[in-house]
Amino acid sequence: NGKNMVNAEDIVFKTSDNLTGIGGYNCYIDGKWTRVDYDIKDGKMYCKFKEVLKKKTGGEHSLIFSVVDEKGNANVYKTKFVY
Repeated sequence: NGKNMVNAEDIVFKTSDNLTGIGGYNCYIDGKWTRVDYDIKDGKMYCKFKEVLKKKTGGEHSLIFSVVDEKGNANVYKTKFVY
């Protein structure tokens, strides 16, 4: 929590589901939906937070990332970061 992301381009999540596959995913920054690019080859999801946060202010922001498999099993990751 509170990691400084001022020099980062995006936040990367590594996901996998060996049984049913990924059914859906969402990323929210400060309550705003944020685009996620999914590279199916390596199982990485790139949360494009710079599209929501236009300026670097050094302020703290909240992130919620959720992923659901095809059976409806969900995982939610919540954190705060500085940008």
